[in-house]
Amino acid sequence: MSDYWCPYFGHPDGASDTPWFRVVDGRGYRTDGNPAGPSEAPTFRIIDGFAYPTLSMPVDAPTFEVIGQLVYTTAGAAWFRIEKRNR
Repeated sequence: MSDYWCPYFGHPDGASDTPWFRVVDGRGYRTDGNPAGPSEAPTFRIIDGFAYPTLSMPVDAPTFEVIGQLVYTTAGAAWFRIEKRNR
């Protein structure tokens, strides 16, 4: 099972059932449904409930916070919901 992030009602593009990211072992990869296209390398990593860009420095702020089944921007809007799906 993998976690898939689907745009939620707070996302600027609106809610969707098409996942934009797949998270495996704390690393996030873009899916075919992502407007930027799929990625083979992780684009973010999750550390202590916060998502950081893969190339961020230790002093950089996180991009998202994961709380339960929702993913929030640092501004507080829920941009993604998390679904468990088979790989």
